[in-house]
This record gives sequence, C-alpha cells and structure tokens, in this order.
Amino acid sequence: MKEKKKKALAKANYIQGKSVLNRSQFLKALDVIIPWKQWMFLVEPYSPYSQEDERKLASLFRLYILQESLDIPDNSLSSVLCDSLSMLRFTSCKSEQEATDCLSDLPEFKTKLKNSGIDRTLADALSRYMKDEKLRLRKTSAGSVPVEPATEGGEEVVTAPVYYKRIMSKQDHLFSTLTAPIDAAGQMSSVPAALPGDQNRAHAPRAVHEEDVQRAPRTAQSPQKGAPLVFSDTNPPRENTSKNASAPVVLAQGGDLGGGWGRDESVQPAARRSRLWPVLALLLVIAIPVYLFGPSLFAQAKPWLSERFPNIRFLAAAPSPTSTPLPLAVVEATPVPTPLPTPRKSAYDAQNEIIRNKGLLNSQSASAIVVTNEKTLQKKAAVTLDGLLDRNTMMGILDLVKQHDVDVSFFPSGIQAAEAPDVVGAIAKAGYRIGNYTLRGAPHMEQLPVEQMVEDFTSAQKIIQEVSGTAPMQIKGNALEYTETVLKAAGAVGIPEAVQSTAYLTFHSFKSYEEALAWVNRLAVGSIITIKLSGALDATEYQPKEVIDKPAIDLESNLEVEKLPLDQGTPSERVLQLVGWLLKAIDESDFSAESVQLRQDNQGKLAQLVQNIKTIQPAVGYAYYGSYGNTAEIEATLESLARIGGKGTFFVTQANITEAPDTIKKIAQAGHRVELAYSAASQDDFFKVSHELLSAGEKIQEMLGYQPRLVLQPSGTVTDNIKEVAASLGLMLVQQDLSFARTDVQGAASPQEVISAVYKNSNEAFQRGKIIGFRLGFFEDQSLLPSLIIALQRTRNIYSVTDVYEMATNVQYLYNYPLTRAEILPEIYNRIHPGQLPVEPAELISLLKDRYIGNPGIFNSHHLPGFSYKERPLIDSKGKVKGATNTVFLTFDDWGGDIGITKLLAVLKKHHVKATFFVRTEFVPNNPNLLRAIAMEGHEIASHTNTHYPLANDLLGNWHFVEISDEQAAILQADIIKSWEVLQSIVGDIRLENGHPALSLNFRPPTMAVGRKGLQTVFDLGFRYVVNGEYTSHDYAAKSAAELNKAFLKGIRSGSVVVMHFSDNSIYTADALDQYFTMMETGSVKKYTFARLSDYLKLSVATMDNSLLSNTEIMGGQPMIVVPPVSVTQPSVTSSPGIIAVP
Repeated sequence: MKEKKKKALAKANYIQGKSVLNRSQFLKALDVIIPWKQWMFLVEPYSPYSQEDERKLASLFRLYILQESLDIPDNSLSSVLCDSLSMLRFTSCKSEQEATDCLSDLPEFKTKLKNSGIDRTLADALSRYMKDEKLRLRKTSAGSVPVEPATEGGEEVVTAPVYYKRIMSKQDHLFSTLTAPIDAAGQMSSVPAALPGDQNRAHAPRAVHEEDVQRAPRTAQSPQKGAPLVFSDTNPPRENTSKNASAPVVLAQGGDLGGGWGRDESVQPAARRSRLWPVLALLLVIAIPVYLFGPSLFAQAKPWLSERFPNIRFLAAAPSPTSTPLPLAVVEATPVPTPLPTPRKSAYDAQNEIIRNKGLLNSQSASAIVVTNEKTLQKKAAVTLDGLLDRNTMMGILDLVKQHDVDVSFFPSGIQAAEAPDVVGAIAKAGYRIGNYTLRGAPHMEQLPVEQMVEDFTSAQKIIQEVSGTAPMQIKGNALEYTETVLKAAGAVGIPEAVQSTAYLTFHSFKSYEEALAWVNRLAVGSIITIKLSGALDATEYQPKEVIDKPAIDLESNLEVEKLPLDQGTPSERVLQLVGWLLKAIDESDFSAESVQLRQDNQGKLAQLVQNIKTIQPAVGYAYYGSYGNTAEIEATLESLARIGGKGTFFVTQANITEAPDTIKKIAQAGHRVELAYSAASQDDFFKVSHELLSAGEKIQEMLGYQPRLVLQPSGTVTDNIKEVAASLGLMLVQQDLSFARTDVQGAASPQEVISAVYKNSNEAFQRGKIIGFRLGFFEDQSLLPSLIIALQRTRNIYSVTDVYEMATNVQYLYNYPLTRAEILPEIYNRIHPGQLPVEPAELISLLKDRYIGNPGIFNSHHLPGFSYKERPLIDSKGKVKGATNTVFLTFDDWGGDIGITKLLAVLKKHHVKATFFVRTEFVPNNPNLLRAIAMEGHEIASHTNTHYPLANDLLGNWHFVEISDEQAAILQADIIKSWEVLQSIVGDIRLENGHPALSLNFRPPTMAVGRKGLQTVFDLGFRYVVNGEYTSHDYAAKSAAELNKAFLKGIRSGSVVVMHFSDNSIYTADALDQYFTMMETGSVKKYTFARLSDYLKLSVATMDNSLLSNTEIMGGQPMIVVPPVSVTQPSVTSSPGIIAVP
C-alpha cells in the first residue's frame, strides 16, 4: 500500500514537472510523450525488415530511442538491456533473445537514419518534448555525486542527456586535472559550438555526466568560474550543497569510464554495499602513506616544482591546533577558456544581419513571390535536389547533372552547407543554382513566429553565401506552406522567390527507367520536380500513384546508370540511380527545335475548334477514328461508302499508323482522305502533342505523298494547349458535331436502333456542313457500322458525303459566322432600333394607308384593336401589291429543318422562282448554314420576330384581337431587335443580283394579328412595310400535295401576296408548288411572274439615305432596275461591297 502511494505521488509530481525520476519512471513517462504512430510512419522507409514485420520494426525503433535517450554505449547495450526489466519492457520485446536479435539489426538501422537525416529530426523533437514536459532523470553511480540541477527564474531546470555525446576522451580520466571547467549548472564552459555528426544541435549546451566528475566544496571562499584550479593533498572533496556557487572540479582518479546509468531496481542494496568494500580498502591503502609521508615529500619537491613551473605559488594552509599547516599548490595558469571560433565559423555569424532583417519586417519590403510550373518555350522540367548526402554521393550526383542538359538547382540547408563546404563549393563552381533550404531543413516552418523564421532564413543565407560565394535568390522548405508570413519573412531576408514544386520524388519513386520516362512524358511543361535526397515525403507531398501501361514513346536506348535490382542497394546508390533515370528521361522527352521555332512564330495564337463547318455546300463529312486493326470492318465500311458515292475522312494517330500501315494505304487508294487524330490527355503539354503530330504527319507524307491538314480530337475537352499546337503547326482543329459512338447503342442489334436513339424527331436530318463521327471497332456487331452508313443515307441524309478537308477549304461556299461589323453592309448594320417612327403616333393611320398590306379577313373592330371606326376603312384589307400586274409574291413564314427547306429551295430553283422568306429567328443560330443558303439562292430575307411574339392579343382564339399593353409592347420591341441581330449576323453581307441587300425592311406579323400599339412599335423600329397577304394557304394543315395544289389554283391571282410556310410540318408545300409551276409552264393554268416583295416595294430596300420618298414613289409598277452595289463610307464603319447571291 505504501509503495502504491509512493508511485501515485511520483506520477503526480512528474505531471507538475517537480520531480526527478528514476529510470523506470523516466521510461514510462517517455513512452507516454512520444507519438509512436507518427514516428513509426517516419522511419518505416528505412526498416531493415519486410512490411509484414511491423512489430519487429517497432521493437527495433524503441531500442534505438532507448539507447539514444539514455546515452548507452554500443558495447554496453546488450548487458544493460538484459539486466534491466524496465528497459526490456520499454522495447516491447517479449524475450531477451528477441532483444538480442534486434540488437544485431540496430547498427544498420542507425546508419540509414543518419544518412537520411531522420536521426536529427527525432533528436530535436524528443528534446523538445522532454523540455516541454520538464522530464528529468536521476542518474547516480557508486562513488559519484549527483549534479545539482541548475536554476532558471527560480525554477529547477535540468538538461536531459538526450543525444548529447560525451566530450571527454578516455585519456581525460587518467589524470586528476580537468581540462574543461564546469559551471554551477554542471555545464562545460568550453564546449565547442558543434560536434561532428551533430549539426542540428550546433549551439546546444552539452550536459556533462555527473558520474564522471566530483565537485569540490563550494564555499564563500571558493574561486568562481575561470579561477585557478586547486590541488589539495589533504581534505577529500565534500558533497556540494550549494546551487549557485561555482567551484573547481577534481576528477576521482580511476573514475567510472562509461557507466553511471542510475540504480536499477533489480539490484538489491546489500549487493551494492558489497561492491563498495574493495574500493574503500584500496583507498585506505593509498591514503595512509600519503598522510604519513606526503608533507615531507612535497617539501622536497617544492624547489623542483618552482624551477619547472615558475607560475606556481605556495600558500600556507590554515593553522591547525594539532599539526603544522601544509602548503597548498595553486596553479595560476589561466583556466582553459572557450576555444576561439575559427575564421570559417566567425564568418557564419549572422547576428547583425538578423537584427537588420527583423527591422525590415515592419517596413515596406517586398514579399517573396511563389514560382511554380512556369510556362517556357522548351520542354525543360526543372529539377531541385533538396538536402545533401555524403560527399561521394553528392559528387556522383554532380557528375550526372553535368552529363544532361537539364535545369537543376541544389537546395542545401545552412547546417549542411557548413558541414560540407567543399561539396557546396563544387556545385557553385560548376555553375549550378544554389538555393536556401532553411537552417536545418525542419518541416512545416510556417508554424513558427515570423521573427524566428527570419532568424532561421538569415542564418542559412549567411552560411550558404559564405560557402558558395553567392547569396541564394530562391528559398524552399521541407513541406513548407507559403503563407503570407513565410513570404514576408523571405522577402525581409532578401530572397525574392519561393520555389513551389509540382512533383516530389524519393529513391522509392520508380522501379525502372521505363517507368520514369513514362512519368516524365506525362508532366506538364515547365514542371518543377523535387528529389528529396534524405527523409520521407510529407503527407502534403504525396501524389496518387499513376498506373502506366506502356511508355508513350519508343524506348530503344542504353541506360547511362546501371540498373540496380528493385529494393536493393544502399539509399545513396538508389538516389544516384533515380537521379540518373530522371535526368535521362527529361533529356529524351526534350523535343526538336522545330517545335520550339513553330511555337515562337505562332506567338500564342489559338486555333478555332470546328465542329460544324460554316458553309452552304449541300454536303456533310463523315469522320472515322478509333481502331484500325479490324480489317473486315474497314473493308465493309469502304464498300458502303462506295455504294452511296461518298468520300470519308479517316483520322489516324501515330499508334494507328504503326499498327496498320497497309490498311491506311488501302483507305487512301480507295479515294478517301487520311488526316491526323490525337487522343488528348489533360496533362499533355505543347511539345508532347506537337512531337506526336509532327511525327505522324511525316509518316503520312512518306506513305501517301501529301501533308495532313486536319487534326481531330475525338473526345475530351479541347484545351488551349491543343489549340495552340494546331495553330503553330498550321492544322485545322476539328471535332465531330454528332457522334454515333454512344455507350447506350454499343450493343445495338440494328442500324435503326442506333438512329432512333440518336434522333428522337423523325423529321431531323443532317445539317449541311456537319461533321459526323464514327468510331471504328466500337459496335459489338462488326457488321453494324457498314449497315448504318447505308441506313443513314436513306433516312437522315439528303446531302452528299464528302471529304471533310475539301468541305472545309471550298471557299466558294464558306463564310464567317457570326459576321463581323466590318463584313455587314453598312445600310444593314443595326438598322433596326427605336425612334424611327416617321409620323406622330396620332397620325399613324396616314402611314398605314400606304405602308401596310392587309388581309381580306382583317377589317373590323375585332381584328383591328386600337383603331376607330373612321380609321379602319382606311386600312388595307385586300392583301395585294398595287401596280403589280400579272405578278405574284410568294412568301414563306417561320423556320424549319434541312429536309423541307432544301427541298423547297430545289423546287424554286428548278422553276426559276424568287420568293420572300419571313424568318422566325429563335432557332436559326442552331443552323445558320441553312438560312445563308436561302439568301445565296437569291431570295429575300425579312423578319417574322424572334419568338413569334404577336402584335395583338387573340384572347379567345377566334381572331377577336385586343391591344397589347405597354409592357407587352416593350417585350415585342426587344424581340424584334433580337431577330434583326440574328439575321444580320448571318446574311447581313449578302447583296442580291440587283444590288439590293438580301435582308429587307419588310415585316410579317405573327398570325397576321395587328393592333395600333403593335404596328406603331414595328414602324418605330425602322421597318418600312408590314405585310400580311391576300391568300393564306394553310399549307401546314394540308393532307396531300394534290389538295394543296388545288388550293393554289383557286387562291393565286395577279398582285397577290401568298402566305405559306417553310416549317417542318408544311410537308407538302414543295411538292404542291412543283405541281403548280409545272402546270403553269405547260399552259394548263394561267401564267404569272413571281417576284420578291422588295422588287416592288422600293422603300423596303435599305439604303444609306434613311429619308422618306414621296407617296407617289412608294408603290412602283415595275420591278426595280438592277444596279451595281454602291460602296458608301461612314465614320467608324467599314463599308462592304457584300457577297453577291447567285440565282
């Protein structure tokens, strides 16, 4: 019970930081404060065991911590471990044999940790933990006196002997004089600033082990630090009870050379006492002769000592009532001072710079900027080597770097630079950039106060500058996050750039050169690759493991670095191997100077992606890509193309050319075009893409005799990178606008199943200029693709299938969309806008008398809301063009698809008829080629609003119209303006054969409904005529072409404006007109002349002069005389002669 209470009290005192622990308590506390899981993750890469032996590695690591924390020599570790149960428990070994096995692996493990620098990281962390927890160990041995703890601010602070090696050699113990004075805290006052192999604690105080020294009495008369050391042949030293006095120190002759590990609870007190008797007996044998004969011998030796050591003076001993005072020999020689720093070390002193740089923190000094993944004109991935290894390894790395044309920078820490000045000097002499890796390369320094970062950066900067001769201009950190504070600190130190790597490697990263080369080929241009020469990757530096099937380019080259078997070789050997692989891979992925020059000449321009060629050519392009290994499928596809009289375009990659050169030649021999394809990846850079396309283009040139001009990216997002490559190489970048390679039809059983999945609307068909994609080897049924080509030609394609390149380069049909302001005719550009009403609103009726063409069914108050009974009779209800003798005006409303409109255009062209198309523009941008084809056939184009917004409200649906509101009038206005913008962007540059713009100032009201506010809105926007018509055919409701033809025979008369439609539901209009025109040409019916409205309605022709003609000139009796186009120049508007439509 008493023992339990004692332990609980000790534990409580430890938590409060007030107790000095024995070894068992010390080890238990150590086990608590160490974050074993995180530390195990840190040392796992250096394990001498396989991954399955995690428990064995844990025991080995605990053994390492035990030795280092208690400073146990290697030759004593085995015996001490076996004698102490608490130590054995700490290692977690289950038996002494298991501990012995671990001891055999310990030297190799310690070497790996030392080479990687992990030992320094662990040492710093453990010391910090112990200091934070005020963890102290009571260390005693027989014949030794414990060192009194030092004081700091009134509180005891004991420096734990963690990772501090003894600085006294064996020879020091052979003499009774101490060559290094000790201060009151038990610290050596002449400890060198740094010890070999202990660079991370260069300026740390050294603890002198108390079992190696004994303190002389500390009294008021005792000399202070630096005073002479006193040899006394009388009173033995007493135990020191003073905490603050400094005293000379006398070593016990023949003192403990390596022990002093504290009392072990396994050793009984009686056993310890039994060990003291021989020692006491020996001391007694020596002391008696000295006491009896020492004074006389000393008196005889005094003359000799005075002559030999003139700096020795003799003082009389204090008087004694029983004996004659004996003299004390006092050595007046100056005590051994702290060694003066060498010139090299004094050059590293950065105190002045630290003070200056801290002052700059509060100034307006510029912060460092982060440099990462710079874009360059060369395929040069920059490499940084973080840290230093041993001299032989570093010189080997330097030799490798010299053999390759790669941008390499070295980032040693300040301590490493001080320890290896010859290595850093060699790097600087070779001309390579040297950066600042902070003083010790400690991780996550962004967590430190900014002043402490400035101290660290400045100290490292000073050392590296002294060693290399140049101040580093770049800084990096170990897993350092570049916060504003970090960049501010770097800027204060005078470092303008902070390097942020985009990829991190260690000697574990690659298993082969091929893997390294494939990885490099996937890097983005300008990547910054970091090789950590020592230590494991931080969690922030890991990247997802990339699965690589095969290298991206040919790998027929000899390795300059001998390949070591996987997971064999020392870490240094494997680092050399990795560096060699990486530098060679970067060299091999460096592409030709041709790509560099092409990119420079291009000056960053981007190619436009073409998915639907802007052409009026009645043709489509079939683009084939994919696998060329299935010869049977390709031969059947070529046969299907021959049956429909089409020419396909086959896009091939470099791999396709290598895979099936004979098949590609056969495709070309069949009259089809072979162009380039590129299977893009998001990380592909300019030089990788250009290299592959240039190589493939050269092979096509060799095989087929022509240079490819197109490049297809069949899938994925088209990035600016591929656009820049295409522009630099002079290639047109295309992509299919419609693809039949859909996963939902991959297993389809018939062509119709595929077509129905792609097209939901039975009236939909291919648009002219469209690029349709077919993937070779895609369908599970290999015969499906050839059959699909035939089925599409029968049901969905009314155009010819032609070569994509030919269609994309036929300038006779090409145009720019949308048209630029300079291309649009000046009399057309933005001609429709508010504020152009030529009369006062109250006088609108006077304008309508001459500028409105009505309909016989629109005449009363139900049809003309807003007009008085006196005004309504003045509004036209005949629907004819005055003076148009024996002339008929065919008009078509709305919008439709390629099948119906192309058929209608063919009928009109066949019978040499010109018409007026009132276009509802809402869906026109989806198919601008079709609208332009209408205008280029010589037909007039006019507005029918954008969304079919009415000029009057038909609330009941029976032609009982009411006025629109002011809000609706505003909506109507915006809708009409949008319509005009769409029209002018597609046909605004076209002039008819008579010199007039194809786009006129005529307007057709939706559903022919009109009202006062609606008409006023239209005329205020600048339209010259509002046209309904005498005869509306209701062709959208016709049951057959014959039925509609009969309606034409009854409704068409001289001067009539005929209202028809060119929407998809007017399926019989073209056939009925063909019948009517044929009958008229054969004389079966009365013969008429067909004209465009703008041929007779002169004001509907837009001119640069916007003034009104007199009323007598508004209606002409004859078609307008054809005049050549007139170029008129306006300020800020470039005039355009326009494109002449060919009838």
